[in-house]
Amino acid sequence: ISNGFNISISDSGAFSGEKYIVLKHSTGKNIIPATFYQQVDANFYKNKKVKFEAMVRVGTGWNSPVLFISAKNKNNINLTS
Repeated sequence: ISNGFNISISDSGAFSGEKYIVLKHSTGKNIIPATFYQQVDANFYKNKKVKFEAMVRVGTGWNSPVLFISAKNKNNINLTS
């Protein structure tokens, strides 16, 4: 839990065989902005073609789902513009 937000993994209501992150505030209220950050070690994918897919869905009362993606090199320099 961080800043009152609970994070969990669920497969309830997801596409068949898929899982997703649930980010909810502990008060049950729609507190915004809420941010989930995930970092992946991409050494395995070096010099390979990669396909990334993501879906963003928001609960009722929210009308601005956003997905940001960035890539950084080994020196932590941003490769995306």
